[in-house]
Amino acid sequence: MKNRFAGYKLNIVTKIEHTEHVKETIAKELEGSIFERATYVDGVNYLSFGLSPSSTNKLVPLLRLLETQKDIYRDFSISQTTLEEVFLRVTSHTDYLSESNAKE
Repeated sequence: MKNRFAGYKLNIVTKIEHTEHVKETIAKELEGSIFERATYVDGVNYLSFGLSPSSTNKLVPLLRLLETQKDIYRDFSISQTTLEEVFLRVTSHTDYLSESNAKE
């Protein structure tokens, strides 16, 4: 399942005033990325983005950009989607299809 449905997570920590800039930059640099959530804690935003496996070839240039702008990007990490996240994605998609078919 992970080989077929998995992707990557990009987590970025930034000051609240840079949130929109970060979201725009990620959308521009990594086409197909999905903004998932923002969590505000003690003056900083923890932003989470879903990335498709096809975006991996664009990660190195993005990471170089993030490194050069430490005043905006306070911290960041990349991880592979967990099996639980894949399961939730597949089941929610299946639930949506079931609801759509029931309405017809």
